[in-house]
Amino acid sequence: MNRRDRKARGIKGKKGDQAIVHNAIALARQLEEKKQHTEAIKLYEKILQYDPDNIIALFDLAVDDLEHGRIERAEQKLSNILRQDPRHGGALACLGTIRLDQGRREESMRLAEKSLQTNPNHGVLVQLSVLYRNAGLLEKAKDLIYRALKLHPDDIRIWYTLQSLDKYNAEDLPLLSEIEKGGNFSLPQKIILKFTLGKACMDTGQPEKAFWHYAEANLLKRATYKFDIAATEAYFTSITKLFTKETVQRLRGKCTIKSDRPIFIVGLPRSGSTLVDQILSSHPDVGSVGEARFLGKSIPAFPNEEVPGYIQEGAPSITQKLMDNMNGAMLDDIAATYLRFLDQDSNAKRVVDKMLFNFAWLGVIRLAFPEAKIIHCVRDPVDIGLSIWQILFTDLIPWAYDQKEIGRYYLAYRNLMTHWRKLFPGEFYDIRYEDLVADQEGQSRKLLEFCNLPWDDRVLKFHETTRQVKTASVTQVRQPIYKDSVKKWKKYEKHLKTMIDTIGLTE
Repeated sequence: MNRRDRKARGIKGKKGDQAIVHNAIALARQLEEKKQHTEAIKLYEKILQYDPDNIIALFDLAVDDLEHGRIERAEQKLSNILRQDPRHGGALACLGTIRLDQGRREESMRLAEKSLQTNPNHGVLVQLSVLYRNAGLLEKAKDLIYRALKLHPDDIRIWYTLQSLDKYNAEDLPLLSEIEKGGNFSLPQKIILKFTLGKACMDTGQPEKAFWHYAEANLLKRATYKFDIAATEAYFTSITKLFTKETVQRLRGKCTIKSDRPIFIVGLPRSGSTLVDQILSSHPDVGSVGEARFLGKSIPAFPNEEVPGYIQEGAPSITQKLMDNMNGAMLDDIAATYLRFLDQDSNAKRVVDKMLFNFAWLGVIRLAFPEAKIIHCVRDPVDIGLSIWQILFTDLIPWAYDQKEIGRYYLAYRNLMTHWRKLFPGEFYDIRYEDLVADQEGQSRKLLEFCNLPWDDRVLKFHETTRQVKTASVTQVRQPIYKDSVKKWKKYEKHLKTMIDTIGLTE
């Protein structure tokens, strides 16, 4: 490192010395190019201490905040940028994304259109494409992603984003192969590339190559973190021992807060939950908060001595101490806190909460919200596993990148749902994806009846509803129901032997 670089990293000098700032920004850019993202972020933070209104540092840090869910911090930085430069295309696009997440659709669309008028670069076009995709404007999203691809045909992020908007064709695969041969990729980029190549091979009728790429992609991703599936199994087992019939008898009816507003959808990813959410949200009396984390924020946390180290410190879990302290007052507090979160996010008469992993909290939900509806999405486990194994999730789902771990997680989840079914017989609704695909109207009528909602024909046109969708099913739920995904795994059975053997299918 030369003297100028050392000086830039330390940001030594008097405030207002723009030469120092300029050198530090240049170095941060170099660090980004070398894939040293953490070092670059630290340097940007130092730059802001020296020059609080520096637009370049503000924007890069705002993007980092967005990617890590620090929404308020990102919003503050973006607002600062737009006060200085109202036509900053990247800041407009990022703020538009935040506004869409907040349910402020009209404002989000205005910000997006304003960003498009700034002649955005390829990175901003990708951001806007994802925004329009999540808003249900797929043709516009597709147009923008192809514009970005023309500007930067070697950017693997653009190719990866394309798969949620369009199928790859025979001409795309050689281009992707050339990118793979010529690129000097960081590990995250290589993982993205491998998942992209897997999807491209599947789309072009080359399953053997596709599964080879998927296997490598999953192996690379799985090596980036530590995870012990046995701890998950132990935690789910501990729930069945702690949340007993006696617990239910002691606490049933103790919650005095009554509300039928929440409709909880639980299950596993890729089980048809987004489709169910979209059908319900197409009803005029129903809104959706998507995969909200409201419930976890509403439950008090006690140290988990049953499975030490499994639950992050400060996070809630079902423990002996929680069960010992649970009473009517606690249930009232859980319900009141959750409903406040709901009120802040939606004004609909009924609201869908599609945080699937709330299945672990089903007992608490049933006791704290005796009038709420719970819908459990069920699907062929290997179809679920196949779909999961082909996806690079935005959030870390640690068991999703190994076929045996997918199978073991499914079995642990199934055992826990069996326990809940015994404790609360008939108190939640199982909807099978295969039944919904085979009889959309009949199953939709049963669904609405269970939720005490009057029939409305709009639920049959769920694909026309333009609410925000952010899950991996974002494109599928913009189309009428199709049946291609039922027993899809049968075509690829030989590639899924580990998963199938783990689950122990007898068919």
